[in-house]
Amino acid sequence: MATDSVEPRWGQFPGEPERSYSSYFREQRAGPPIDETPSTRITQHAFTRHAGERTKTVSIFDPAQLTATFKHNVALDWHLVRLTLDTYGPILDQGDTSDWSFGRNPNLLSPSVDSEPGFYPWFLRLIAAPVAHACNAVCTVLEDKGAGIHIPGFIRADIVIKTSTCGGAADLIQRRYQPATKTYLRTPCSLYEFKCDNVLRVADTSTLARLVELAHTTTGYDFRADKSAQYSSHEGKLYNMICQIIDELIQGHTGHVVVATQTKYVLIRLSDTLQLETSEIFDVRGSPTQLDDMVTLVLFCTLAALGQVNTYRVPVQVQRVCIPQFPAWVFRPYQGVFWDGAQQEQTEFCKPRKLSLLPLSWLRLEGEVVSSANDVSVARGRLLLFFLAACVVAKIAHGSAATHRLDREFLAYSTLHTWQGVAIPRIFGIYTSADARG
Repeated sequence: MATDSVEPRWGQFPGEPERSYSSYFREQRAGPPIDETPSTRITQHAFTRHAGERTKTVSIFDPAQLTATFKHNVALDWHLVRLTLDTYGPILDQGDTSDWSFGRNPNLLSPSVDSEPGFYPWFLRLIAAPVAHACNAVCTVLEDKGAGIHIPGFIRADIVIKTSTCGGAADLIQRRYQPATKTYLRTPCSLYEFKCDNVLRVADTSTLARLVELAHTTTGYDFRADKSAQYSSHEGKLYNMICQIIDELIQGHTGHVVVATQTKYVLIRLSDTLQLETSEIFDVRGSPTQLDDMVTLVLFCTLAALGQVNTYRVPVQVQRVCIPQFPAWVFRPYQGVFWDGAQQEQTEFCKPRKLSLLPLSWLRLEGEVVSSANDVSVARGRLLLFFLAACVVAKIAHGSAATHRLDREFLAYSTLHTWQGVAIPRIFGIYTSADARG
């Protein structure tokens, strides 16, 4: 579900401070729907993905102190964001003005909800969507200052539509969108993980407040030491919540996440040493520092949009395997699964031969997209045969023109077959998906 059907616009309004982002961000915010959700539990996470096992502690940090320096020593910091929000604002058509009237909820918003997703449109409209809109203006200022950055498309925030191929994703996501192709670009993003207030609460005490309290200790909060704590305790809920966050950071290929309820939120990031850091608690509504809080949040999300985040480098564990010289059709994998950020693309090449005397027909290709240009994606991954695996690089073509170029490249490598594995890469084969997408 997207917040904008058309490309957002922003600009400067000299002499009209009431049209600036700062003016909108100062507005009193309408209250959330009435919470009628029956559950007070967090989905249990007994373990994290392998890459997340290196993360053991949560410490405190000040997101307002985050900075990044680009070309010509152009710096992105809190003061630049504040100046941008003071001088820039959204360019609104007559039909858009209600989206920026934060003092009242739209008529279509349900007055009460009985499940967590019912809060997503409310939080998206008040926080995530306007922050994404403002991030575009900050990137424009950096470009104008000669920072040497180029933002194709624009940054937008969406509610994640969870499917069987995108399970475990965050609730809302902020990323770049290319309107010409109606696709999301393969770039880092900011994640929003939303929990109902009664879920992150034990005996009228906020679990987020407990997290910040524990993170203030000298060595940080060792959340793994409390993994056996009672599920209904603060520590039990924190363990499950943190494991979920780690999984989402790995899946989203990012290092920034906002954890929020309908009353509070914290900013959490991955440090240089792959430990988690949390901010102090921010109020969703009624804070005397609401504008400054939004400046900090825009800074936090802009840094992620520009790739200025620490991310997990997922290791590939490979057992040495010798693949003999057989015809390429023998190595035809029956399935390809490619992760691109928070999205999973799955394609069927052929059905596995259950009774085949050639067990190699059970090969499965699994990879992570690392770059994309001209309708050709490059993925690093593994060719899997039961518990055996070999590192491979897969090129995925989308469309007839890209497929034709890939066919010619395969022909060139095949012509030089005697050099494969010596001076040029070894080629296992070229395959077409069952649905002819690439």
